[in-house]
Amino acid sequence: MYWASGRSHSARQTDGNHYGSGKWFARDGTALQIASADLTMTPRAFTEIDGRKIPTTWRIAIPKLALAIECVPLNARSWMGTSYPYWEGPINFSGSHAGLGYLEMTGY
Repeated sequence: MYWASGRSHSARQTDGNHYGSGKWFARDGTALQIASADLTMTPRAFTEIDGRKIPTTWRIAIPKLALAIECVPLNARSWMGTSYPYWEGPINFSGSHAGLGYLEMTGY
């Protein structure tokens, strides 16, 4: 996921232990690495596409940066049914920060 001042990613594992990380970019250009323990990414709404349950609305929180946003897709049905299917599309986000971003997801 990308937002105005940073980016993050999450890898789902079959054992239920998910890994996430990110990088926060301050206005002065300095970067802060975000550890998995400092990042929470929670699916809030799902869209059924081609028999798949896709998490299309997310809540992202990084408490140590006072970041808590909800990301909502502009088009929840932005599924790309290619030989390696994935979901991608623009999002709005609001909460402690607001703006536009872009979300890409694979493995659904």
